[in-house]
Amino acid sequence: MRYQYYVKGMTCAACVSHVERAAKKCGFEDVQVNLLTGGIGFTSELDEDGTKQKLGNALRAAGYDLVTERKNTQGDREYKKTRGRMTASLVLSVLVMIVAMGHMVGLPSLPPTWSAILQLALTVPVVVMNFKYFRGGFSALASLSPNMDSLIAVGSGASLVYSMYGATCIWLGIDPHAHMGELYFDSAAMILALVSFGKFLENRAKKRAGDAISSLSVLIPTDAMVLVGNEYQNKPVSELKVGDTVMVRAGEAIPCDGEVISGTGSADQSSLTGESMPVDKKEGNTVSASAILRDGCLYIKVTRQTEDSTVRRILRLLEDAASSKANISRFADKVAAVFVPVVMGVSLLTFAVWMIATGNLALSIRPAVSVLVISCPCALGLATPTAIMVGTGVGASKGILVRSAHALEMLGDVRYIMLDKTGTLTEGKPSVGDVRDMDEEMLSAAYSLEKLSTHPLALAVCRYAEQRGIKDAATEDFEVALGGGVSGSANGKRYVIGKRDFLVQNGFDVSGLPVQKGMSEVLVGECDSKKCGVLYLSDGVKPESVRAIEDMKKNGVTPVMLTGDNAEAAGRVAEIC
Repeated sequence: MRYQYYVKGMTCAACVSHVERAAKKCGFEDVQVNLLTGGIGFTSELDEDGTKQKLGNALRAAGYDLVTERKNTQGDREYKKTRGRMTASLVLSVLVMIVAMGHMVGLPSLPPTWSAILQLALTVPVVVMNFKYFRGGFSALASLSPNMDSLIAVGSGASLVYSMYGATCIWLGIDPHAHMGELYFDSAAMILALVSFGKFLENRAKKRAGDAISSLSVLIPTDAMVLVGNEYQNKPVSELKVGDTVMVRAGEAIPCDGEVISGTGSADQSSLTGESMPVDKKEGNTVSASAILRDGCLYIKVTRQTEDSTVRRILRLLEDAASSKANISRFADKVAAVFVPVVMGVSLLTFAVWMIATGNLALSIRPAVSVLVISCPCALGLATPTAIMVGTGVGASKGILVRSAHALEMLGDVRYIMLDKTGTLTEGKPSVGDVRDMDEEMLSAAYSLEKLSTHPLALAVCRYAEQRGIKDAATEDFEVALGGGVSGSANGKRYVIGKRDFLVQNGFDVSGLPVQKGMSEVLVGECDSKKCGVLYLSDGVKPESVRAIEDMKKNGVTPVMLTGDNAEAAGRVAEIC
């Protein structure tokens, strides 16, 4: 069975290697760990309780904690804490540098004793605010699995300890001016401040990408009207079970994947399909969670648990993509596994060489710490997962789902691309393109009656009338014929508005109204005179679609349009693009 949990305490690519190694030692297979999300996915033959206990023990032994569920508010909270810590650390570090090196740019210098006291007083809060790097770094070092925190802790700690030695000499009056050159409080503070700034940027990227992905989850309502006994009661969607009967009214989001057992209505499925035109639903039809019921009322039998709904599976797909690894990322992980020990070894070697060459402790510590500090920003481990996380997140916010990191990596070699028409190449909403045999009075009546409907074609008619400055009229006896159209009275006259078949059923002769290929129609008939007109609507092509198609062709990519629409509508879009 596939499990998805979260790991607390990962800070770098080396941590990813340690967590993967701990999970594999438990016998779990297909282990995937993502640094930015903190997620770990794997396959286990154990039950859930056994899996959590075994993995939790292994991670604790390696210096990490297992989190079985991550709440959205945690990301926001961590982001705000990181931002506050980063801001304070940077301000204090700049002040330390001004006190330590202000005299180099003409600022007055303090006496050695007061300078040492002030530098220490400004550095201590920075150390306290970022003490987690020392705790995690030395803990990892003690368990012989050093990570990037170990480099930070050793680098900043070495600067701090040596500075304390210099400050003590100054306070004891032992050649104060000579020991002023041995104060590296500014280095200790700035190392922590810059790392904190890097963590802030990392968390910001994580938050933005995570928000884009998690925004899909709000498509599913939190409550549903469920049949309990002989009455419908409001229950949380999470409590829905297969076989339950759910009632959905006009304007509500469908809370589950299921089958219509009674009722009729029109469902807007654009959240899943991108298709702007509602689909008529009746007994025997299937429906998906997140679709909006534009009109009518449906009674639905739940056929899938909430966690197995189409939207939830899409979310899991995106999480898997964010946690999966591209080939370049796997290579980076292999390097990162030995990166930290090698850096620390180079730092020790640097210290030894300088001590042998100069015999001066201060001169030897400085280059050794520099080696550690310059290695701290682990772009090697963060760059690839950041790109994957941001790529999948931004894609999700624009309706593009990426199945895996490998698929994203291979995108650069694509030579043919399949594009959906509605909502991708086109605007995704219809607009009036032509009008026949319609006077202002009929248009006013159509506007007045269509204002009472939520159908996308009705909304398009209303937008057209408003652009023309048409005024609405008083209406009476408004009725909706599902799948056909609407009827009612406006200005004392009765009108029928909708499809050709609907007007024919109401006694109108529509043979004189031409059919325009590739366009939708809204016919308006005045019942007394039997006079009728028509508005032709189409889904306009996005201006940016034309530019995108041109760019694809310039880069050697051949676009192919796939659509379930009629050939005429598809041909019209193809001509424009």
